[in-house]
Amino acid sequence: MLVRILPLSVRGPATSLATLTVRGFDLLIAVTAVSMINAVGRSGTFFLYAAMNVLCVVFVVFKVPETRNRSLESIEKALRAPGSLRRNLTAPS
Repeated sequence: MLVRILPLSVRGPATSLATLTVRGFDLLIAVTAVSMINAVGRSGTFFLYAAMNVLCVVFVVFKVPETRNRSLESIEKALRAPGSLRRNLTAPS
């Protein structure tokens, strides 16, 4: 799905970076899970992971601009323009 939203000019490197990030966080969870369960118990471990997910959702809601009904070209233009992406996306073209 990620491939469909990336411009052709960065599709390869961006897909690689996204895959590396996902696998890196998977490794981090796999390495820390047992020691966290031993330290804070199962409930504490899952609560901590849930809290991290909530923080991620809050970040997305408040910091990632809505791009629905916008063409990839207009989003790329807003990304390349100086200033805030959110402001560039809401400014008339």
